[in-house]
Amino acid sequence: MTTPASAMAKPRPATKVDIEVLQRARDILDSAAKWNRHDDQNCETQTNTVSLYCAIKRASKEVPGNSGGVMQEARAAISEMDPKELKYKTRLTDYNNDPAVTFADLQKFFEEIEARLTRRMGAAAQ
Repeated sequence: MTTPASAMAKPRPATKVDIEVLQRARDILDSAAKWNRHDDQNCETQTNTVSLYCAIKRASKEVPGNSGGVMQEARAAISEMDPKELKYKTRLTDYNNDPAVTFADLQKFFEEIEARLTRRMGAAAQ
């Protein structure tokens, strides 16, 4: 199995701000009723509902000191789910729009990203 070049970029060190951004994105997208299942990455038009990409983008703007680590980590996680990039070419958008992905899957995805960031923070502290 080959890892796509896009997933091989060395991850930035994780920070407490990354965790805050992730938690804010999770708060923005805290119910299935708020989830935009048809993301086009035009976040300005997403007012009543929001996609995964736009929730992370909005949270990244709202939390001071953001370095982009959450967006990078989320893309890397999706690349690992789809290593040959057959299904998720535009990773966050295609994952968000995948009819097989449920809101519960999205919440598990947030948990996985938080666990990955927390592990990286711990590794950097050692």
